[in-house]
Amino acid sequence: MNIVMLSLIYILGGICRGAVLYNISTVIIEMYQKMAQVPYDHVPDLVSIISVSATIGSIISSIVSTQMVRKFGARTILIFTTAISLISCCLVLPSIHWIYLFVFKFISGFSSCFTISLIPMVCAQYISVAQRPIVGSLYSVSLVLSMVVCNVIQFFISSEKQLYWVIQVLSIVSSAFLLILSLRTPKEKHEVLKSENVYSKKYTKCFLVAFIIGISIAGTGYNPILQFSTLIFKNSFNSPKSGTIGAIITSSINLISAMISIPVVRRFKRKVLLIVGSILMLLSYTVTILALKLVEDSKLQNNIVLGATISFIFFYSCSSGSLFFVLIGEVFPKQLKMFFMNFVMVIHFVGTMVTTFIFPIIDEFINYILYIGFCSINLILIVKFLPETKGKSFDEIEREMITESRKVVQKEDVEKGESVETTRDIVVSAETEQGTEIK
Repeated sequence: MNIVMLSLIYILGGICRGAVLYNISTVIIEMYQKMAQVPYDHVPDLVSIISVSATIGSIISSIVSTQMVRKFGARTILIFTTAISLISCCLVLPSIHWIYLFVFKFISGFSSCFTISLIPMVCAQYISVAQRPIVGSLYSVSLVLSMVVCNVIQFFISSEKQLYWVIQVLSIVSSAFLLILSLRTPKEKHEVLKSENVYSKKYTKCFLVAFIIGISIAGTGYNPILQFSTLIFKNSFNSPKSGTIGAIITSSINLISAMISIPVVRRFKRKVLLIVGSILMLLSYTVTILALKLVEDSKLQNNIVLGATISFIFFYSCSSGSLFFVLIGEVFPKQLKMFFMNFVMVIHFVGTMVTTFIFPIIDEFINYILYIGFCSINLILIVKFLPETKGKSFDEIEREMITESRKVVQKEDVEKGESVETTRDIVVSAETEQGTEIK
């Protein structure tokens, strides 16, 4: 597989996943409800419910995918789930009932999550050390690009309720092209260790790092902020389309920062980027909280929250967002990569489901306090436990991640050192004897 094909697979995977997640907003659900036979009065709650359905599908996908890949192979499952994603996206087109939408969003979430889990599994072996950060970042850029496109589409169609179906076209087109490319990937049987071996003590660090990566995405509040951006910025501009304008601005900033992150990820160490990004995200949330509590003028408050949200998205995209797929594609042992990637996804999706579900229910101030708490905990874990992977081969990273491998390397180093000392003693002894004979 050449670099162009690999890049296209990552890009289409990101667009497909992004379109499935971000073509649901308060504006789109209002349009759907006007067309559906049985409306639901409280739109923010319905947005939360539909988003959670896709997340539940993603969680189930992450749990069962390792077993399915072991049985059928990664390439076969990639083709199958991409086809399911295409079909489910087509079936979401008609506005029938919110329960109907819930069911097919669940299927879309299930299949698209399978796809993004399998792409690094199928493609990682063909990517060089130098190409890893570039190709991994392409996924993040394409995910954000799909978000921008969805927001622009909803801006133009929001006044025409019968055009609800247009927002679904992006996910259909990207799924179709991804299916074509999946059929062209080489057939490769991936070796996966028996599941009981995974829970041995030597993989403790792998589980801890998987938790850190998962919570670095889910706990920051990134997903609910983008999901409800049309609601957050509903009163930020003097326009009936204020919410969609705010969504376009935030997603565009997200796209720009994701593109900036590509050379940044290549140049700087992964751990340094995550630490700096986490600190700056904490500062953005602190400004938001201070604005909500101390600023009484509503217009000024909205402007400060908008600015702080934009800065948060920028810092997130240049750190956690851009490094997510880079890290999960390189930090875990080769034979157990699929298992730990899915463990990361479960942590990520459970956290996302909780934060998305509670966002419209609890007070906005409390939401941001929770995000600060998660960001703080995650920062401590990154500093203490996350290994640096930049410039290292998969074998080097694996030796660092697995406890027994580190002990073996240390033992070999000790034995090597003892061997050198013994050799040096023999040489010195021989030279001494030789000197005695000359005398």
